[in-house]
Amino acid sequence: MNERQHIAIVGGGLAGLATAAYLARAGKQVTLFERSEHLGGRGATTVRDGYYHNLGPHALYKGGAGIEVLEELGVTYTGNQPEVAGVAVRKGKTYTLPVGGRSMMTSRLFGVRARMEAGMHLLGLRKATDDHRTVAQYLRDEFKQDSARDYLQAIVRLSTYANAPETTSVADAARQLASGGAVVYLDHGWQTLVAGLEEVAVAGGAVMRRGARVSGVSVAGRVRGLRMADGGEFAADAVVLAVPPQVARELAPWSEPLALAADTAIPAYAACLDIGVSRLPNPRRGFGLGIDVPYYLSVHTRSAKLAPDGKTMISVAKYLPAGERGDAERDLRELESFLDLAQPGWRTLEEHRQYLPSMLVQSALPRADRGGIDGRPDPLVPGVEGLFIAGDWVGQSGWLTDGTLGSARQAAQSVETWLAAARQPVAVGS
Repeated sequence: MNERQHIAIVGGGLAGLATAAYLARAGKQVTLFERSEHLGGRGATTVRDGYYHNLGPHALYKGGAGIEVLEELGVTYTGNQPEVAGVAVRKGKTYTLPVGGRSMMTSRLFGVRARMEAGMHLLGLRKATDDHRTVAQYLRDEFKQDSARDYLQAIVRLSTYANAPETTSVADAARQLASGGAVVYLDHGWQTLVAGLEEVAVAGGAVMRRGARVSGVSVAGRVRGLRMADGGEFAADAVVLAVPPQVARELAPWSEPLALAADTAIPAYAACLDIGVSRLPNPRRGFGLGIDVPYYLSVHTRSAKLAPDGKTMISVAKYLPAGERGDAERDLRELESFLDLAQPGWRTLEEHRQYLPSMLVQSALPRADRGGIDGRPDPLVPGVEGLFIAGDWVGQSGWLTDGTLGSARQAAQSVETWLAAARQPVAVGS
């Protein structure tokens, strides 16, 4: 009998790696199982022709739970905060993007009344943290000017990375906006975070098992470990499922809370296009936002090392409607047309591209009708002793990576608390 308590973690994305790092550093025996041969999940980065491609445009929010977790674990990274001044696109025309008082007053995007309405609501929305209407209801109730309404909806899409006005609560959008919205683009992509988290976990003694497929959670009165797809068993005192809700249900089909989470999950997807160009056609347009259309553009290479020396990479994305995957060919045409407006002349300068037609942004959007972020499940799964969850759909730490890494910290704390009160550890699996 090994006296050290053993935890099995399923899922080698950021949530699983951060959970492993916390628990291994606390002296627990940790084994992480990742079905792919590579760690990172949606945090993975590929390198082709000297270009570093994240799985869609990624940004780390300054002041959020994500950065707190990385600092606590000692994971280092480099990068810079981008400038968001650039171009707005509405009804097929380009305007100066309003990002502050002066640009709000001078942009021809608005008429006089719309400018006043947009400015008033942009300030007011940051304080609406107790407004539990959906964003769609808020836009219908509070706005008279179409351009102001479109602008506020575009700002919410940008800050939440989701085209989900009928799903998102005003309160959740307000909290995200109130955080300030400043982000960091990372040198050499998010694989730097993946490598850093793995290094911390392994230094604490965690074992990483790549290419290891798990078929289910073993239960006999309480969690006993994992069943492997090859027919083997792995014994553990506790199990953390750091996977999307649908996968968690497949691994623990007897859990009613996990079934409910999977049944009510509304994912968010985006069509994402990276274009490598020999130079930027219009250097003043390092950022772009669709106002009446759900598009985004940012030149990440202005703030982070993601391309060969002297080259530029433009990232564009279409926020797909909540729960929808889109049409790959149509969405590509639309993204290229948006680039034509924001950066005319890019086609003759293109040297390289990556297109992801249906990239998962969030595995389960916070739903206003289920309490929003505050209504997300806690890491400890009720109904069976020793089962925990982590991921962007768990805990109350915020959106996107803040939610992902915040849930890992919360899950690790929950596991430690539970283990401290649990009985003797079970035999360690092989």
